Amino acid sequence: MRWDVTIGVTVLVILIVLFELPALRQKPLRDKIAFFSLLLCGWALAQFDLPNMAGPITWLNTLFKPLEKWMEK
Repeated sequence: MRWDVTIGVTVLVILIVLFELPALRQKPLRDKIAFFSLLLCGWALAQFDLPNMAGPITWLNTLFKPLEKWMEK
């Protein structure tokens, strides 16, 4: 985990909330929930190092590697 990315994204999220809060006060609850849930999802995705993560094929190979000896018989 890179702390500089975490702190930077957190500061940006706080700035977005502070900038949008006055306009968001007049919106219905449904809009507020959608805004904060999308912001939270974006923040959570920013915490992962997605360009350098192993792909799904690597995960499948790791998962099925123990079954390889039984499948060859």
